[in-house]
Amino acid sequence: MKYKYEYLYDSRQEYLWDEYQDYIATKPMTAYERRLVRKWVKEGNSVYDCRESRYYGESAYPIEFLEVYRMDREIDRALQGKTPKEREAYLKELLGYDEEPAEEKALREAREKTPEIIIDNTRKLQRELFHLWGFINEEGLRLEATEYMEEHKDNETPFEW
Repeated sequence: MKYKYEYLYDSRQEYLWDEYQDYIATKPMTAYERRLVRKWVKEGNSVYDCRESRYYGESAYPIEFLEVYRMDREIDRALQGKTPKEREAYLKELLGYDEEPAEEKALREAREKTPEIIIDNTRKLQRELFHLWGFINEEGLRLEATEYMEEHKDNETPFEW
């Protein structure tokens, strides 16, 4: 990939070295970071090349080598002293991983374990209940039905265990 003004240089490495010189002159960094950037450039990379993060993976947009290094370093510091579960939770939150809430997960697992015949019977009972309430409303008996249900809500039914 040709970079802007790269055609003026005899070799890519010359271009990268000049780019590096301009970069370190304008970008504040520690001596250690400067050595890391110099090593990166000597390996044939641009200071503006995207480097894959240990945590974020490869970026969809270009990020400077030094910025990726600093982000990884910041995350390393945040993870120090945390248990594996705490690390996992921190990284999930950082990366925006939305885990299924515990209640929804329990309901989904219960549905998966529920035999099909029970699910069918439940649907049938729900349909019957819907139609019964429709009939009660049409006949103008809603108030009486609600009062009856309120009076008998604590009574056992024949199918309770």
